[in-house]
Amino acid sequence: MKHLLAICSLCLFGIIIGIISVEIAWFAYGFFFTLPNVSSSDFSRYIYLYGGQHHVFKNYDDFYVFSPNDKLRVVGANISTGPPVVEFDYHVQTNNFGLIDDRNLEKHADSLLLVGDSFTAGEGAEPWFEKISSGIRGLNFQPINGGIIGAGFGHFAKVDDLLSRHQIAIRKIIVIFISDDYVRPVHRMATEAIKCVENILECDGSDVLYPAPFTGDLTKTLERIRELAIKRDAANSGSETFYSNAKRKLKALFPATNLVYSFVKKCFDKGCLTSYISACSTKGCEDSRLAIRNIVDKYGPENVLFVHLPEKLELDKGPNWIGKMARKEIENARARLFDGFRECNLNVDDYYAIDGHPNKRGYDKIANCVMKAVAIVTQR
Repeated sequence: MKHLLAICSLCLFGIIIGIISVEIAWFAYGFFFTLPNVSSSDFSRYIYLYGGQHHVFKNYDDFYVFSPNDKLRVVGANISTGPPVVEFDYHVQTNNFGLIDDRNLEKHADSLLLVGDSFTAGEGAEPWFEKISSGIRGLNFQPINGGIIGAGFGHFAKVDDLLSRHQIAIRKIIVIFISDDYVRPVHRMATEAIKCVENILECDGSDVLYPAPFTGDLTKTLERIRELAIKRDAANSGSETFYSNAKRKLKALFPATNLVYSFVKKCFDKGCLTSYISACSTKGCEDSRLAIRNIVDKYGPENVLFVHLPEKLELDKGPNWIGKMARKEIENARARLFDGFRECNLNVDDYYAIDGHPNKRGYDKIANCVMKAVAIVTQR
């Protein structure tokens, strides 16, 4: 027991000495160079606005789609203490199944389903799906854009099941995913989110999704949202828990240590410790594992192709640890992978400066790239 106590005391002493050393070095560095502001509290938040002629989302038992046969306005904006920055603003049409397409789906027609998240839906620009749909029809398949914002692999399987239950004859399926999709659990759109996106009076300022006027200027709407968000942040600051208050004060007291911690966390998020992580037991990962296997078993490996697209933060070093887990599970299911990191030639200029979604140029590249995947999965 004494031996264990001595080891623990030594470790604690080492941590304290390490923190003191880092802070002294930071302080000394500040004499010669300008220190970055690591404790900035400037207000900034990225939000998405949707305006529909009817509704925006439709919930099923445990997942959601867009409002069927509706036209939606989609806006991405960053609100802060300064003027808002609107990065995209456009309209899209949904079909009879609440999927982004201006054509309704026909029963019993041989179909090719592209299923995925917001990258497949084309969030950030007018849908890239339209650029390849005629090419898919030329291969005698009904093209289906199954992209839903915020979806993961489990959600992809739910969209596929919905179509199958309504006699949509899916013969080929291309699953287009980003790394984060692997940890997203299947879920309904939260009631609070639906209320907010349909009526700004239901919003409390903590939301990510907000209502947009179907047409017209956004200035008043964005100002209202900014006021709500700033008010919410102020209320949160005034009602801090003991833990959050202590955390904030420690960050201010030990800025260098906080910077090191942030660096290590970012490193972890980007996959620095991938070789030490072999499993994920969250509900999102469980849903994804099951969905990958079910999709492959349902259609057969020859009729399924997984396309892995890079997120903006993965462009330099390749798939993060989450993406590598997804790839491993696809390999375990004996399915084929189309490497969008290598094949799509995306670079940082193909994404929005603030938002993480591709811009029009990026989606044009994705469209060309996915058409290569279509050629592979439809080979006879």
